[in-house]
Amino acid sequence: EVDPNAKQIYGEAWSKFFRKGVVRHDILDALAAEVTAHQGGDALGTLPKCPPLDPRGLPMEMVF
Repeated sequence: EVDPNAKQIYGEAWSKFFRKGVVRHDILDALAAEVTAHQGGDALGTLPKCPPLDPRGLPMEMVF
């Protein structure tokens, strides 16, 4: 209901990754994260507030 393209995205991902170490709930988890990030906009927060960076320069944080 939140993303009208969700069923199509899910179907394409399942077709592409079927039997390649991906199970259905992995696709749903990824899709839920994408929709949350897209809908969240500026309302998203992180823990910790100022996260440290890993050796590659990526923030080590949890986004909510």
